[in-house]
Amino acid sequence: MSAGLVSPPARRIPATVLVGFLGAGKTTLLNRFLQGTDSRRFAVIVNDFSEIGVDARLVRHQTERLIELSNGCICCTLREDLVQQLSELGQLADLDGIVIESTGLGEPMPIAQAFHMGDIPENVELQEIVTVVDAANFWADFARDDVITEENGNQEVVPLAPLLVDQLEFTNIILLNKRDLVSSADLTELERFVRELNPQAAIYKTAHGEIETELIHRTGSYQYDLGPELDDWDETWGISEASEADEYGFHTFVYRSDTPFRFADFQALFDEWDDDILRAKGFISFTDSDPAILSVVRDQAQIEILSDAVSEDYESSSISLDDGQPAVEIVFIGRNMPVVTIRQGLDSCRVNVN
Repeated sequence: MSAGLVSPPARRIPATVLVGFLGAGKTTLLNRFLQGTDSRRFAVIVNDFSEIGVDARLVRHQTERLIELSNGCICCTLREDLVQQLSELGQLADLDGIVIESTGLGEPMPIAQAFHMGDIPENVELQEIVTVVDAANFWADFARDDVITEENGNQEVVPLAPLLVDQLEFTNIILLNKRDLVSSADLTELERFVRELNPQAAIYKTAHGEIETELIHRTGSYQYDLGPELDDWDETWGISEASEADEYGFHTFVYRSDTPFRFADFQALFDEWDDDILRAKGFISFTDSDPAILSVVRDQAQIEILSDAVSEDYESSSISLDDGQPAVEIVFIGRNMPVVTIRQGLDSCRVNVN
């Protein structure tokens, strides 16, 4: 028995699940949430679609239990791992709560089902599912219907709308995030659309994930008896190796370089940023600037100097660029991404390229 395990707690540990499409602001919300709590007494599970856990390294406030589930989604290929982690965490008497951040491709219903499995209902209580919506990019994403190539080689048009709808229909709390980037009229129209999809959910308009903790934690808004009544419940109950990534044609790759970039050359890449890249995030060392954290949502890039980020209370040990880490490490997520072209563009930014 590992250290810290005791007999099952008399109370159930409250859990909160965060979902939302790529770049909606889940990690920012998670950091805001931990800032408003004694984060040391929370277990945090961060799910990354890619092979490296960038989001886990971006969690700001210290927690004694930060669990990374990478290279898949906890709603499908990694759900067994989620069930196992929840079962183990449910035996800990010193936890005030569990917060789970899903990938941008995660569907809420299969994640919620994990809380109905095994001994988890006895020890862990799902209190709410919170969906974060990117108000600035929602309609553009909703309208996307890219042509993807199936495993058998056939091409078909696959819209993103069903995934976005799934994330909104089976949830309890919806945050219309990035309200500062859209007009009042557009925000009202988005709220109307969301409310039609989910009349029961609490809807809040936020910017930078700022919201009072009590509005998204320990609300008791998840109702255990409602899920099994839905027709889709049995369809998604079985733990499956089929993934949303395959269904919607998403893929990911990681770019690494042992040599730093030239800052101006890297910035110039965004003049012709490929529309098939929906999300990029990572860490970059520059020869002519301080190291930085990169976050790209569609064609909007944020380059945050690492020293500034650490001063804002990131865990510097988790995001510093040590000798054992590449000078550049960036995760890309998208559909039909021209990987070779992207790599060539990034290679041209390296200091050893004339």
